[in-house]
Amino acid sequence: MASALESEFKDLSLQEDFIKPGLFHLSLNLLYQPDSDTLNERKKLLQIQLEEEHPMFKMILYNLIALINHRIPRSQNKVRSILENIRKDNPNHLNTLANLEVIYKELHRRTESDRCKQEKEAILCRNDQEALALKAQCALEQACSLIIEETTNHEGIANHRLRDSLKILSSEHERSSGERQEYLGKALRYAEQASSCVLSAKYCDRPDEQLERKKESIEKFLQGLKMLETIGKEQTEQYHIWRYYLGVALNRYDFSIYQKEDDDDKQKIRKELNAKVLEIFWSTICNLKGIGVERLYIARSYAYIGHLLISRTEIADVIVKSEALKAPNQSQLIYFIKNPLKCFPKALKLREEDIHVLNRFGRSLRNKANFKTANDDEKWNLLCDAHHHLTESIRILPESNWFAYVTRMLTSKDLAMLCSEKRAKKWLYQARSDGIHCYNSKATDIDLGTLAKVCQMLAKYPDVKKYGPKFVKNKEYIYEAIHYLNYALQLGGFINFTIVQTLSTCLYEIEEYRTAIEWMKRAMHLARKSGSSESLTRITQYILALYKAKSPGGDPSRNYLHIEMLFWIGQGKSKFSNIDRSISDLCKYCADGMIDFIKYLLNNDQSSFKVRKTLISSCLEALNQWQGKRMRYQQIIRECKEKLKDLRPPPITVDKDSESIAQYTIPNIVMPFSMDANIQHSKYKFDFFVSHSNVNREWVNNYLLHQLETKLHDNDIAFKALIEYATKKSIKKQHAGCIADRDFKPGSTIISNIINAVEHSCKIIFVITEDFIKSRWCDYEVDQALVDMLSTKKEDCIIPILLENVTDQRFPKKLGHITYLDLTDESKHFQEIMKLKRALSLEYD
Repeated sequence: MASALESEFKDLSLQEDFIKPGLFHLSLNLLYQPDSDTLNERKKLLQIQLEEEHPMFKMILYNLIALINHRIPRSQNKVRSILENIRKDNPNHLNTLANLEVIYKELHRRTESDRCKQEKEAILCRNDQEALALKAQCALEQACSLIIEETTNHEGIANHRLRDSLKILSSEHERSSGERQEYLGKALRYAEQASSCVLSAKYCDRPDEQLERKKESIEKFLQGLKMLETIGKEQTEQYHIWRYYLGVALNRYDFSIYQKEDDDDKQKIRKELNAKVLEIFWSTICNLKGIGVERLYIARSYAYIGHLLISRTEIADVIVKSEALKAPNQSQLIYFIKNPLKCFPKALKLREEDIHVLNRFGRSLRNKANFKTANDDEKWNLLCDAHHHLTESIRILPESNWFAYVTRMLTSKDLAMLCSEKRAKKWLYQARSDGIHCYNSKATDIDLGTLAKVCQMLAKYPDVKKYGPKFVKNKEYIYEAIHYLNYALQLGGFINFTIVQTLSTCLYEIEEYRTAIEWMKRAMHLARKSGSSESLTRITQYILALYKAKSPGGDPSRNYLHIEMLFWIGQGKSKFSNIDRSISDLCKYCADGMIDFIKYLLNNDQSSFKVRKTLISSCLEALNQWQGKRMRYQQIIRECKEKLKDLRPPPITVDKDSESIAQYTIPNIVMPFSMDANIQHSKYKFDFFVSHSNVNREWVNNYLLHQLETKLHDNDIAFKALIEYATKKSIKKQHAGCIADRDFKPGSTIISNIINAVEHSCKIIFVITEDFIKSRWCDYEVDQALVDMLSTKKEDCIIPILLENVTDQRFPKKLGHITYLDLTDESKHFQEIMKLKRALSLEYD
């Protein structure tokens, strides 16, 4: 391998203890697949491979079919007979011996299990040519199993099962009584905590499992091929076919690297990796004779080369200098490098109805249309050709052809965007039909995100290219899109920027503004710093839409939304390199809302004078650009510009030490009341009290509080306000969380407000920043919380949140013994907030 690739893979040895036969210990995903329909579909695909592939694959394919039967309760009796039949024909087949050892043990047939183990270990102890050939076969078969298996989300499956158990337990709990009800109640609480922990575990830092599995497959291929070379088998037909599958594994590994953020090292590895892949496939073409089953591997090698050259254009220069051009038939290879689409007719001539060739042809044509062509007519023709080849693939294999359905869905969506609005409906229906087929078989979160976007477009037909609630004609399609997105979230989409953003846009288009805002905030956290500021545009657009809409209680004061908007513009400015595009788009599409926002900024002196003046200037400049020629805006823009000239910084009236007093003496922000039921602990008025510096009040009010008060998915927890109707005229309002701006009583002393909040709150949250450390009132709140903890024995009542990096020396010593939540890393906000919600929801006796 090339030097840049050597560091990617382990230094493999030929020691026999490196070989561990069998498939059970590989933890193949099909061993955890709960859906019997999916398992039966996988079995059909393996049976098709049995008919197509080289006879040397027969034994491992039968082993995989046996493993699938092992997962299907009514087919488990077939497992033993399948493996025993393989053993009759090949008594020294290592993977079969290891799998039979496990099966016999499960059937309590200890003698047969021990015999299989002894025969397996006897082969592993030998180092003759026959034993090395058997070990090589074992490693290569395991490598193939890893690239054949389906991808499964293990935590998602576990969480699904836990949620189903919760529903059953909840139903039984309601119908039971006495001691039985008490035990079921405990089971409910533990199951809920287990489900929450599994969800949090999905988003913890860990190696990319798919990438690691693909790397493991490559390492096993390298190990097996090295053994074959040791015993002089490198010129055999079997060697070149195994090497073809090494190329397949390397190609898949490259795709996983491509999906991650690029850096210079990864780019270098990718270029050399792709050059190696091309060399392997070209070597397969040159070394196999093209007779019988060999035609399959030659045809697919041509298809892989064509697809690789079209979709990864950046590797062309590396290929010219690579080992691939040292192979035979150099002139023919150079011809294909210059004309990659010519690879596919060559492949189809060898295998006219090969679905792998047809699928790669379709995907390559779509890639060429999207990345290579500026001319719409040429793009249309390429997409139509892609659609034709994918349809042919689906005709040959109408079931279990996920790759073809996904690619045709994407192609149909692209065609809908190119054609007239009247013709778009036909292509959108085709895309939706293909997407539903994927959803019912093997769907990934990315596929479901595409399907949701197709449903969004159908909801707005014929205005498929427009955006906003006013263009929605059929909300049923939006509801369908949200259903697919919720399923995508369960498959791991919580950390997928596209899924989160698409869900937010769907909620916005059915006028669920507040929830849409919270999802878009999450999308902004997931957005790349070097990327577009579209998520910021959407957050502020949704806030302006919420401002325009009537509030549920008829409250005319909605300035808290302007404060929230100002806060997120500040967050966007610190995250993205440039937010001018966001300001421009807001002034173009939300002019009335931006005028209200500008007026608020002109009349409000709570934020920095310099920040206000710069922001108002930018807004007026963009507003003038887009709306300056319209009569109704000209006068307003002139008046705002005059006020901006007269704008002066407010006088400084408080000293540095009293910065935290302002937040306690006069609450000057009218916070909205949440109308859903809360989950308050019976002993306390509040579930939590948030102690923070005045500098961080906007973050608490506009981010933390909204995150804690919003339930975004089934496993989530929301701490909502409780509303009690005392009389028909008066309403008494309480909140699950206590914050100074909303819940401290005007007129009461700061000390009495703090003592009351600490005493009546189950948990106390401290937002740790440099300003918090400097504040004497925050220090007092820490003291009160510690005193309350000692007096009431609430051992776990204090939860510090680290919002800014502070040194160990600066961190409050009084809280040093308590584990804190770390919100300094924006990418980890989701899992940290989930931990906080779980901690707040724990009940105390």
